[in-house]
Amino acid sequence: MTTALATRLKRARTECGITEPADAARRAGITASALYQLEDGKTKSLSGETAVKLARVYKPFRVEWLITGELPERWDESHGSSISVSETPAGYVRLRVMEGEASGGFGAMNQDYPDVVRELD
Repeated sequence: MTTALATRLKRARTECGITEPADAARRAGITASALYQLEDGKTKSLSGETAVKLARVYKPFRVEWLITGELPERWDESHGSSISVSETPAGYVRLRVMEGEASGGFGAMNQDYPDVVRELD
C-alpha cells in the first residue's frame, strides 16, 4: 500500500529531525515554496532531480520510496544500514556498463575483456 506523496515527505522530514520545511529545502538546495507545495499536496508529483536532492537530506529513506511509496522506505530495514556497493538490492538487476567502441568495418576479434566503467541497479 502506498501513501500520498505529501504524507511521505512530511514523515521523512520529521523522522530526520527537521521541524521546518524551509530548513529541509535549504539543505536540499530547492526553494522553500516548492517543498511547501509538495507537502501541502498542491504539487502531485516529485521530479527526479528534486527527489535526489531531498533523498540526500532525508537519509536513510530511499529515493524510490519518496517518489512512489511502493518500495521499502528505508535502505535496509532488516539491518538498519545501507546496502553494500557489491550487493545487488532485492528486486533489482545489476547491469554493467562496459568500456568499448564500435565501428562499421569487417570486425575484429577482441582477446581482452573490456573494463567495467560503472554498474547500474
